[in-house]
Order: sequence, then C-alpha cells, then structure tokens
Amino acid sequence: MAAIQLQSDHNKARNFHIRLAATWLLHTEEHRLFSKSGSFYL
Repeated sequence: MAAIQLQSDHNKARNFHIRLAATWLLHTEEHRLFSKSGSFYL
C-alpha cells in the first residue's frame, strides 16, 4: 500500500510541475506577443 501511495504522490507532484511549466510557457508566450504588439504604441 505504501508503494501505491508513494506513486500517487509522485504523480501529483509531476502533474503539478507539468501544469506549472504549461502555465509559465503560456504566460511567456502571451508576454512576448503583448510586447510585440505593444511596441506599436511606444
């Protein structure tokens, strides 16, 4: 049982990091696009 619980925690941690990375990538992409379009107003 302990091994199953450990695996579950590992998956939760991995899912968290995947979500974090995806959020960061989306944010960086948005920021890059915003900076590109924002340069017209500068």
